[in-house]
Amino acid sequence: MEGEFEQREYVEYQKSERPKAFKPHDNLKPEGDFERPVKEKPKQGERPEAFKLRDNLKPEGEFEGRPKDDYGHKVGDRAPVKKPQDNLYPEGEFEKREYPEFQKAERPKAFKPHDNLKPEGDFERPVKEKPKQGERPEAFKLKDNLKPEGEFEGRPKDDYGPKVGDRAPVKKPQDNLYPEGEFERPEYPEFQKAERPKAFKPHDNLKCCPDFCSVKMLHQ
Repeated sequence: MEGEFEQREYVEYQKSERPKAFKPHDNLKPEGDFERPVKEKPKQGERPEAFKLRDNLKPEGEFEGRPKDDYGHKVGDRAPVKKPQDNLYPEGEFEKREYPEFQKAERPKAFKPHDNLKPEGDFERPVKEKPKQGERPEAFKLKDNLKPEGEFEGRPKDDYGPKVGDRAPVKKPQDNLYPEGEFERPEYPEFQKAERPKAFKPHDNLKCCPDFCSVKMLHQ
């Protein structure tokens, strides 16, 4: 293949502009005043009058009532016990079942059946050997055909002894800011022992009567 190949060119990403908000205008506009219904506040309703129907049926004559004294607590008489009589009677003798008395049963003898099949000859059983400690196999080390040639320079082992490292010098940074003038410190007064306040006992204008005081003295 000869010549140059034309590759597709990609346009770099550019941030698009935000479109302006377009609000359509309306040619319809309300005219005049709007009448809104006025909501009345709830009021307590009046209670309707009770309407009692009139009846055209009326009793005639005089009614004799019972005095209320007859409704006192009373104990009623007990009804007599009546036992009904039966005209059916059994005749003859009735035969009842006789139950034998309990007797302890004898235990049956154990019966072992005899077998006419018997093994012949001797049976060989395998002899179980006791476990023994096995022998450890010899270690097999592979031999390598790569061997170093020449002399190797090693480090003496005396250099690996314990040593104490040198301590790094303490470097105190210097500050170029220095306070100027004198500093005023607050002066604290010396501690002084305060005086103990006197005990104040309030006086009471209420006094006990002589009878109560005499009873109190007797108890003491």
